[in-house]
Amino acid sequence: MLEKPSANSTCSSLLRNTADDARWMRIAQSLLAAASSHRSATPRRRFVDSDELAQAFVRVLERPTPKTAWILWRNAGRCHYGEQMWIRGNATVAGQCALSGQPVKRGDRIYRPRQGKVRTLNALAVILASSVELMPARQDNCR
Repeated sequence: MLEKPSANSTCSSLLRNTADDARWMRIAQSLLAAASSHRSATPRRRFVDSDELAQAFVRVLERPTPKTAWILWRNAGRCHYGEQMWIRGNATVAGQCALSGQPVKRGDRIYRPRQGKVRTLNALAVILASSVELMPARQDNCR
């Protein structure tokens, strides 16, 4: 037979659920606070390390337009982009060319990886435009 729950058992169950909810809220708030403090304490990199560039294998595959290039980027144990679109622009910070190893000064014409919704691991890498433009752009516009 089913018994009707008493008022006391219903109240104690509600109190227990409220206490559990409050406990989970405290846990969630402490995790969020720890995550946000960790994020602000971690400095953001402005360029790719020279050690990382030395380990990367970089090749210009194709230049479909004068302002774009398909690049092969391979860095063992870190990332591999078989056909990555790079776009031409100006360097905003000093760095090092991933293809030639030459220094890059702020304002130099460079190519950088095109970014989508997810930031690529080589997002901060740059290649001097003079190194990429050794390969002529395709004249036909078919791919």
